Amino acid sequence: MIDIKVEDKNVVISFPKELLSVDYFSNIVKALEVEKIVSKSELTEEKAFEMAEELKKSWWEENKDKFMDG
Repeated sequence: MIDIKVEDKNVVISFPKELLSVDYFSNIVKALEVEKIVSKSELTEEKAFEMAEELKKSWWEENKDKFMDG
């Protein structure tokens, strides 16, 4: 049985420990934290793509000699 209570500013969820491992539940909580941060972000998908391309280009410039020396 899963029990969900809202107490002041907290949500308390209780369930049998056999239902989910602590590690799995911890990952769920981390995903919720990431979702909260992302929802507040003003970063657009286009800007994120540009940043990713810039990072890849920068990484390649810094590391290409390691791959090309072979």
